[in-house]
Amino acid sequence: LKEACTFDENGAPLNPRGRTGMAERGLLGKWGPNYAADPIVTRFDPENPSKLQVVAIQRKDTGQWALPGGMVDAGENVSATVKREFTEEAGDFGGDVTQ
Repeated sequence: LKEACTFDENGAPLNPRGRTGMAERGLLGKWGPNYAADPIVTRFDPENPSKLQVVAIQRKDTGQWALPGGMVDAGENVSATVKREFTEEAGDFGGDVTQ
């Protein structure tokens, strides 16, 4: 890694494209890749099949609406992340989640 990156006096990696105005990690949880898994789950409304519905959650911290999802943990399979995050944020609806 030391051959591919340059570091500042504190040992933090420098952006090869120059300053961004951000310090530290910014809003990211860790250095390096911060992969996210945010499924878009839809269905046609059973009572009005011409309307498409989407699953959204209202965030507890900001009150904003968002897709359920989150960050992939180190060593975790993305499919496992999608299932875990969806269950944590939208609830467990049971049944076969592959359908």
